[in-house]
Amino acid sequence: MSKSLLDVIVENISSFSTSELITLKDAIDKYFDSDDLKLQALKIIKEKGKLYAIKYVKDKTGLGLEESKDFCNSLILHDNSNK
Repeated sequence: MSKSLLDVIVENISSFSTSELITLKDAIDKYFDSDDLKLQALKIIKEKGKLYAIKYVKDKTGLGLEESKDFCNSLILHDNSNK
């Protein structure tokens, strides 16, 4: 049975130092916490619908379908809570 992508990633970073892991975490946070990504995805949700936004997030980030959907759903929830 082949390994999942997550298993491969964990295997590859298992030898990282604490400093390297912190740097990696910061880079991931910066990449996925991009205000531009959030704003653009929310704009697409409002103008074209959630499915288009999910595809946009998936294409821009390389996330899987489920993760992209979760990302968009969290944007919708956050946007609705600010109204």
